Order: sequence, then structure tokens, then C-alpha cells
Amino acid sequence: MTYFDRHQISVFASPIPLETNLMSTYHQLLIDVLQLWEDATHNMIVFYITPERQAADIRIDWTHQRRSNNLNRNIGEATLFRNQSDFHVEIKVLLRDRTTLSIIAAKELQTILLHEIGHAIGLWGHSDNPKDIMFDVEKPSFRDITTWKRVRTAPVNQPFHHQAIIALKRHIKKNPAIAENYLSLGNVYADQGKDEEAITTFQKALAIDPQSPIPRLQLAQIFHKIGKFDQATAHYRRSVGMVPSVEILGVLGTLYLIQQKYEQSIDYLQQSLRLEPNSSKLNQNLLAAYHQWGMKLIKDKNYSQAIAKFQQGFERFAQSKILLCDQAIAYELLMDYPSAQKIYEQILDQYPQDSIACIGLATTLNNMGTQFSHQKKWSIAREFYQDALKYDPQSWQARHNLLETLTRIGWEQNLQGDLDEAIDTHLQALEINPDNSMLYNNLGVIYFNSHNHNRAVNYLEKAITLNPDYTDAQNNLRYVKQKITKTLAEIGWEQNLQNDLDSAISTYLKALKISPNNAFIHNNLGIIYFKTGNRDQAISCLEKAITLNPDYTDAQNNLRYVKQKRKENNFKLALGPMLVIIVLAILLLSLKSKN
Repeated sequence: MTYFDRHQISVFASPIPLETNLMSTYHQLLIDVLQLWEDATHNMIVFYITPERQAADIRIDWTHQRRSNNLNRNIGEATLFRNQSDFHVEIKVLLRDRTTLSIIAAKELQTILLHEIGHAIGLWGHSDNPKDIMFDVEKPSFRDITTWKRVRTAPVNQPFHHQAIIALKRHIKKNPAIAENYLSLGNVYADQGKDEEAITTFQKALAIDPQSPIPRLQLAQIFHKIGKFDQATAHYRRSVGMVPSVEILGVLGTLYLIQQKYEQSIDYLQQSLRLEPNSSKLNQNLLAAYHQWGMKLIKDKNYSQAIAKFQQGFERFAQSKILLCDQAIAYELLMDYPSAQKIYEQILDQYPQDSIACIGLATTLNNMGTQFSHQKKWSIAREFYQDALKYDPQSWQARHNLLETLTRIGWEQNLQGDLDEAIDTHLQALEINPDNSMLYNNLGVIYFNSHNHNRAVNYLEKAITLNPDYTDAQNNLRYVKQKITKTLAEIGWEQNLQNDLDSAISTYLKALKISPNNAFIHNNLGIIYFKTGNRDQAISCLEKAITLNPDYTDAQNNLRYVKQKRKENNFKLALGPMLVIIVLAILLLSLKSKN
């Protein structure tokens, strides 16, 4: 059971191909017919005219040519078209008498329109009563309205397949030469999902009336549904040759699009858009055809052909963001990066937050930077990488390339003696990758070259912490420590020679922080402590030097000397009190003798 289960029903009427005076008369006749049905149903249904064909529930077309030899005497046809979620009804009305070819009179046309509108609102059968509009009279009868109301009591899409099949087969047996009965039976089978039975039945209808587009359309729809696109296309093409319509042209264009036959798809979609230029669905499919055709050419590495195809698309879709992005991709693959950049910037002028264009522009700028990197124009490359990251901060390619470029630039600055700039460039690189051991190693070397020894050691140690197997960093740290230790040792010894012993001790202690296992430093520090009179501390330092280097002869001699001096000093301290006792004893003896 199929009918419009809503109060308002939209109607589209194509332009009436008649002279201006007749056109207005017949258009008013259509309005009057719709009003008659509204009055007869007591406004249970209300019609309104819409200019949008594809949105209309009922779509009326007028023609001067009769395509079917099987039309009934009403010279009209109403056909139900289903899709996955809805349905619509198309009505074809012949404007000329089939015998005399004269324009059909308004009164007769009114009856035709009333009858076909009756089909469209749910009265799909015909009446045997000559008083009913569904037989052929000038207005809906009481029986027509009663039947219509009974139809509406049944739920939409409630199946009556079994009863319909029995009735239709009875009619076919009675008169097997009527194509309409086969069409109706085929529709029942199609509604049941019995595709093979439906195909066989529609083919019988077509055999009876080869000039009728309806069975061809039904066959095309079933073949389309079951994926037999070649058969579907053949029937659609024959149908559109008989009755050119937006729907069939659009379906053909879409079907060719599914089959990736883009040239035919574009041809039929353009034809359909000439009839209905504002159809959003048709425009969307045509845009998809240009897009998919161009991307296939790109996939096949025919980049120049793809650009030409997108250019054709711009003739209808001048500012299409999809086609602009597609064309930019093609230019990128041609390595024409300036053209790609220009297109992406054009998109972002209109859509500043468009993520696809931002990522595309970032990729293009990164590629341009890579070109300059290959030419060893590092500073220019750096600018392109930095610009790329402005548009796509997450671009790992641009981040990686910028990191490498900053490292190269920073190291060249170091070699040229621009140490402050080298440090700044490496610190910028660390912001990109704070765990890059090479950057820490380089900074350690640069800080050493700038005589900032503490930072040099810190950065080199950080490099080794991040990468314990980093041999270069280990060697550099060893070298830097040796150099710093040697320098401090020289300074400390000079301070010692100048008898600035406190400063000398401080300098050697700094050296020990850097090289705590340096026997030479411990030995020299022991000498200085000895000079300050701190012989215990001197012995401790000298013993440490010998522990670190048991074959260190100078340290051994120095330790022996310091210990000897300490021993002599202790003897003098012990001898002093004894002499006092002896003197006192002599004095006492002298006094006794006098007495």
C-alpha cells in the first residue's frame, strides 16, 4: 500500500510547451484540478506548487509526442518511483490527440489530470463504474473518496502482494496483450524483492509495447539495484532517448560515476543540469566526477592531464575548494611548488581555518625548503620550514627538516667563530627536540670554545645521559675536562709561584671538581698545602695522588719530604721542654754549692 501519509503534498509542473495564452490557461487548469481534489477530500490533503523538481512528491511533465502504443484513452501515465527511503510519482500528460494531433481541449485535459492525480494520491487501481473519476469522469465521485479514505486506513507500505498477484494474473489471463497489467505485476514482484520475477515480467511488458519508457525504467532500476550496471545503463539510455528527463539523465550520470566512466558521467550530468541548473544533488555529483577523474589521473601520474581536468571543472565550479585542493596536489606532484602555494593561499583567503589547506600549504612550504636545502641555502630553507610549521605545527617533516637545518647553521656559525649566534641557533633547535643528544654535544663544544667551561661540561654530560653510547660526546667530554684541568693547573701553579696560596688552592679545588681522579692536581695541591703549613692536608693530597698513580715518583718524593719535615718539627717540639728541665737542674745545683 503506497500513498502520501502527510497533509501537504508538493507538486512540480514543468513548463507547458504551448503558446503563451494556452500555457496560462492550462496552468490554471492544473490549479483547478488540485483544488477539486482538495475540496473532495475536505482538505485532508493540500497541494502546493514547488519550483524544485527533485524535492516534489508529484512531478508533472507535458509532451506533444506519444512514446507508448499502450496508453489508455486518458492519454496520461502516472508512475511510482521508489528509492531507498522514499518515493515520488511522475505524471506524463500528452497534449495532442493521438489521431488528429490537435491540442487536447481543456475539458478533456481536466479529466486526464484528475485521473492521474488520483493515482498519485493512492488510487492506483481503475474503477469499472463510469461514474468514478478512476473510470473517467469530470470530478471525484463519492465512491472515489470512500475508496481513497479506505486506502488511507491501511498503514503505508502494508503489503497486499498475494491478493495483487492473484488479481493481476487473472487480468493477464483474460487479456494478455495489455502491457499495463504486466507493469503492475512487475512492480509487485519488485516490491517483494523478487528481482528475477520482476525482470521477466517487465520484459514481457516491454515486448508488448517496445516504445514505452516505463518498463525500461523499471528494468533499469532493478539492474541498478542488483549491481548489473551494464544492463541498467543500456535501459536508462534507451529510456532517456524516449523521454528526456532530469531524473534519468541524473541517474545515468551517477551510474557512470559509480563505474568510474567519468567522461560519460560528466556528459549526462551536464545534460541534466541544463534542465535543472540549481539541483544541489546533480551539481554535487558533477563536482564529484571532476574530482574523481582528476584524482585517478593523479594516481596514474598524469599530473598535467589532471590539472587540465580540474580546470574544466572550474568552468562550472569556479571557487570549488575541493577542486582547488586537488589542483594544488597535482602541482605539488609536478614539483611546481610556487603554483601549489598560490592555490592553497587562495583557499585560505576564503577559508582561513581550513585544515586541509593548512596542511597542504605546510607540505608545500616544507618541500620548497627541501629544494633550498639541496642547494645548501640553509638560511632560506630555514625560513620555509618555519613558515610550514606556522600552518601545521604538527608537521613532523617540517620539524625534522628545521631541526637538521638549524643544526647545520649553528655548527657553521661555530666554525666561523660566531659563537653567540651558534649557541642561540642550537637553543632554537632544542626547543624543537629537547632530547636531542647531538645538540647537547654541539653546545658543549661551542661553550668550551667560548670559555664557558662549566656549561660545556654540563651540556656534554647531558648528551651522554641521553645517549650513554654516544662516543663523540664521551671523547669530547674527556678532552674538554683535560683542557680545563690543564688550564686551571697552569693558573693555579702561577698563583703558587706568586705566593698567592689561597687563590692557588681555590683554583686547584676547581680543577678537582672537573677531574677528581687527576693525580697531578692532587700532587700540586699537596705541595701548596705544605707551603701554607698545613702538612696533614698536604700528606692527604699526596697520598691520594700516589693511590691514583702508584708509579708517580714526584708525589712519592714529595710525600717523603713532607713527612720528614713533619717529623723534624715534632722532634723540636719535644726537645724544648727537656732543655728547660736541664737548665733548672743546673741552677739548683749551683745554688747548693754556694750555700
